[in-house]
Amino acid sequence: PVTDPVMQSSPAQAQQEVAVAPAPDKPDESASVKPEKVESKAASQSEQEKAPAETSGYNQAAWLAALDDNRWFLQITATSQEANARAVLDQLDRKGAYYPAKRNGKTVFLVLAGDYSSRQAALDAKSTLPAKLRSAGPFPRKMGDVRGEL
Repeated sequence: PVTDPVMQSSPAQAQQEVAVAPAPDKPDESASVKPEKVESKAASQSEQEKAPAETSGYNQAAWLAALDDNRWFLQITATSQEANARAVLDQLDRKGAYYPAKRNGKTVFLVLAGDYSSRQAALDAKSTLPAKLRSAGPFPRKMGDVRGEL
């Protein structure tokens, strides 16, 4: 069964968050109009290169795809709402990622905690999760296995 520990968010909120997130994708349009903003966007882009993340500020499929197959994560949950996946990552201080996958013909968002060097490191990290997330039954997943779903 799909565990969804954050069902407080309404679908309307999810649509609003998703609609707002893509806006930073258009830095080139303002480049010739406002040079001051180009500099600040360039700075934020260099920060993103240090710790690759999607433009929304959440690590997603592209970030995961860049990782070595021997890295490990804890799969926390699968949820039908992208906003819920982001809310779970917020509880993890965004230390992890989420990505869409198909389950029974429907799109769900899988939430992964960490980026651990070994299976044992991922298992040890379970005790550091918030109690609500520990109760969801997180389990270790190797990046090589996740890659097949990206």
